[in-house]
Amino acid sequence: MWVRQEYKPEKARFQKPFEIDIELATQKQVHREEEQEEQDAEYYNGKQKSENKSTRKIKLEQSYAALGTTVWDGSIALAKMFDNQMIFPQEDFKNYRVLELGAGCGLVGIYLCLLGAKRTVITDQQCCIPTLNKNIELNIAKDMASRIKAEEYSWGNGVDHLTKNGVFDLVVAAEVLYSEEDSIKLAKSIPRLTHQKSLVFVSMGRNRGGESAFVRTMKNEGFEVQEVAKEHLHPKYQDSIIKVLKAYLPQGSQTR
Repeated sequence: MWVRQEYKPEKARFQKPFEIDIELATQKQVHREEEQEEQDAEYYNGKQKSENKSTRKIKLEQSYAALGTTVWDGSIALAKMFDNQMIFPQEDFKNYRVLELGAGCGLVGIYLCLLGAKRTVITDQQCCIPTLNKNIELNIAKDMASRIKAEEYSWGNGVDHLTKNGVFDLVVAAEVLYSEEDSIKLAKSIPRLTHQKSLVFVSMGRNRGGESAFVRTMKNEGFEVQEVAKEHLHPKYQDSIIKVLKAYLPQGSQTR
């Protein structure tokens, strides 16, 4: 049973490292259409085929010392959403350049790196960078270290240091829509970091005061925005307080 982070005692939330399991493919997965009906049934009963997978544990240091350096429920739900092989086959991640905005402890970005993303950049304010670097060191093997990097970035500022090797295919942000002002800055930053076919996923828990401003601004920037269906989230994290938004540019759009 999932116990929300907000319900845990402070010692568990802040002093203990946060731990979560990740399932990794150990051999090439069959094409999702070949066994679609069977896998659908297995996934939505709370399990996926495991004979081609191995499980390892992600461990994240948390801290009182800096804003955002604790793991919250929206981060967990967003990371685990990518376990849905029907929608996000692991073999596809090898082609993705991934950016996490407002990364905090870096859970979602580190998770996607381990799923095989070609390149991952996790960003937050300078006060969070030591925790992000520590969590990269704890979870990413040396032979994968060149595929992930922590960078300082505050929404609304210049993005050249992030996009010098190209914009991103997948942009994620978790538990970041607290205020209208910051949510507007976030939404106005995203177009400079993405291309015509990029996907953007933003999750939230109970604190979502900037949601309407974010959605409105994204639409003004030419994006379609929709809620990810609960049944597409990991079965364990289909919680009433969790909401995940998906944003993308419509096909044929001339925004880019």
